[in-house]
Amino acid sequence: MKHILLIEDNPPDAKAVTRYLCSMPIQCRVHLVSDGIAALSYLQQLVISETDPPPDLVLMDLDLPGISGYDLIGHIKGDPTLRCTPLVVLSGSESQDDVVRCYAAGANAYLVKPGSPERFRRLADTIHSMWFDLGRTP
Repeated sequence: MKHILLIEDNPPDAKAVTRYLCSMPIQCRVHLVSDGIAALSYLQQLVISETDPPPDLVLMDLDLPGISGYDLIGHIKGDPTLRCTPLVVLSGSESQDDVVRCYAAGANAYLVKPGSPERFRRLADTIHSMWFDLGRTP
């Protein structure tokens, strides 16, 4: 079973992303947090407890309360235990500056939030293909 950490503060987006992730052709568990501080706390608990491995994928919104998305990426990628965890930004922003800043901070991919159910389905298919089917992670 794959473990996905979803960091999303918009309830309708969180519900849609979770629904489509859970429809992928693999079993997955989606843990949802609604801000960057809660995400860091959750990840630190996993690292400290050593009972559960880090998530197989972190999927995060960029515009989060509590801590900026850029800072959150830096914290996650700066932790030796988490730095190899794939981190995908899922944002409503199509700004090239945001894309560049996310990659510079250490994001592994930047995806624009889909605006329709069909595009959400394609997003889930893309995530499955890249991170769990064709792609390999440490």
